[in-house]
Amino acid sequence: MLQTLRIENLAVIESLEVEFSEGLNVLTGETGAGKSIILKSIDLLSGKKVPSGIVRTGTDKALIEGIFFLKQDTVKFIAQHFEEIYSIIGNTNEENTEETLEVLLKRIIDKSGRSKFYINGSLMTQGTVANFMEALVNATSQHEQKALLEKSKHRGVLDAFGVSESALNDTRIAYLNYKKEADLLEEFRQKREEFEAKIFRLNAEREELEQIKIKAGEREKLEADLEKANASDILESALKEAISLIEANSRSSSNVSSPGIAGGINRVSRLIEGLMKYDASLVPLFELIESSRAQISEIELQLKDNLENLDFNSAAFEKMQNRLGDIIRIEKKYRKTSDELVVYQQKITEELSMFEGGVFDEDKLQKSVDMLKKVVTEKEEILTKERTKISLLLTKHVNQSLKDLGLKKAEFAIAITKGESTSNGADQVQFLFNANPGEEFKPLDKVASGGEVSRLLLAIKSAIKKSDECVLQIFDEIDVGVSGAIAQVVGEKLKSLSTTRQVLIITHSAQVASLADTHIYIDKLVRDGRTYSKAKILNFDERLGSIARMLAGKEVTKEFEDSARRLLLGK
Repeated sequence: MLQTLRIENLAVIESLEVEFSEGLNVLTGETGAGKSIILKSIDLLSGKKVPSGIVRTGTDKALIEGIFFLKQDTVKFIAQHFEEIYSIIGNTNEENTEETLEVLLKRIIDKSGRSKFYINGSLMTQGTVANFMEALVNATSQHEQKALLEKSKHRGVLDAFGVSESALNDTRIAYLNYKKEADLLEEFRQKREEFEAKIFRLNAEREELEQIKIKAGEREKLEADLEKANASDILESALKEAISLIEANSRSSSNVSSPGIAGGINRVSRLIEGLMKYDASLVPLFELIESSRAQISEIELQLKDNLENLDFNSAAFEKMQNRLGDIIRIEKKYRKTSDELVVYQQKITEELSMFEGGVFDEDKLQKSVDMLKKVVTEKEEILTKERTKISLLLTKHVNQSLKDLGLKKAEFAIAITKGESTSNGADQVQFLFNANPGEEFKPLDKVASGGEVSRLLLAIKSAIKKSDECVLQIFDEIDVGVSGAIAQVVGEKLKSLSTTRQVLIITHSAQVASLADTHIYIDKLVRDGRTYSKAKILNFDERLGSIARMLAGKEVTKEFEDSARRLLLGK
């Protein structure tokens, strides 16, 4: 239930805190005192759109806070359907027993209309809060009474009464599968030439790319090989000079015989070897020189191998140049690198496989559409049977409630006819009404008065109360247009509804107000030219005076006070 509602700087309300109880909570007060603003604040706390100018003039922001106390069944429902929120509110309730939870919702609205939402101190998105609160709060406003006259709303009301989620989901899934395939077929028919041109283009591109056979990294390798080939003259000259410097008996530029590196090391080796018999310490040096001589010999052999392998082939060089030119040309044509072209070729192959596999085969698509349509029809028939069965139960409940509400001769009926397939099935549901015996049933908007619609809506709400998971049910002047004994019955219906959930109603009916578990009076005062609202929970004597004024109007006499007392005492 909603325990506490705190409002700051919202319309005529500067600062207001209201405590609610379980059962039936009634708001009364003079026109313009702020009763509707209280209901509006709950709407805003539930994520509804911010009306222009709702922040109190002269202030920067409005604040709305609501503390909800949720019992075991609701906690389980939240745990199943709102895991993110359950994890937050569960962790922030220190003494949580998984049976009851306290939830603090907050919305801050700045004067430009921007908002921030919080659940137990954690910042949340508007959509998350709206979905969460939609499961907890059901507001029945005068707008909803008007909406009841709209045929488009009737199917949803019937489904809420007891149509199984499995039947609705099966129909929805079957329809969406069918619609996806049907849309694909329609798109194919509308764009046949476009598809054919695309297939032709893809085949041409695949053939071209298959002919050139580009490999990943091929361009980089070709460029490196060509660069190496272009440097072959430089490599040959350098290798020959390196070999000549190593070889013994090479000649210098002055044509003087030179022993070369290898010859020089050989000579040093012989000299040291001859001296070792006189100086034993030269032995390690001799071994080092011998090692160097072996390494120089290995270097000479490798340089000669490189020189022999340096075989410039002009035909191969030209072939590489031509191949690189082809790759550059195809890259420019497709505006892709060679590596990207390898990936693109694979993509083309996959896309053509899809075409060739019959995804865009009109006959195959048509057969698939026909098969899926058959499944839709089967699911729709199951859903229609269930809706027909449920409609009889709802009709029975509503007609009994209408008699209780004083419309003893009125009758309610539900017409279900076949229409176009949708994700909600093919059923067109319309509520019909007959206020007078002997007359034919007609649509609500053609025959029902405002008072009759109010009572019909209450009758429907009473019927679906067991299937509704909401914690708080709000009614905004649903008793409009009724008085006396009928108003008493309306109050009793609301009282009965409040045994399974918390009910909050704005009323001008003394009969309804007298049945309240908590009676909250909203008053207004004017100070320094500004209007201020205040709320007060009335005790018995204050309720007596308030209800007497509702009965009397301007002048309250003892007779009206006695009537008010009888209402309060249920006599």
